[in-house]
Amino acid sequence: MLVKQFKCQRCNYRFECEVIDRESPYERFKVGPPVRCPKCDSNMVEVIRVIRKAS
Repeated sequence: MLVKQFKCQRCNYRFECEVIDRESPYERFKVGPPVRCPKCDSNMVEVIRVIRKAS
């Protein structure tokens, strides 16, 4: 799992979220929900940066 910082395209809210690490062979084929803005519930988000690997 990775912790990434996202920015919503609709309301410009910045937030952090844990996402699946597609580079890891253990997590490559896992299915997860799409990332949504916690403020306006939009799925139009962009990645700002990777913060850290979650353990």
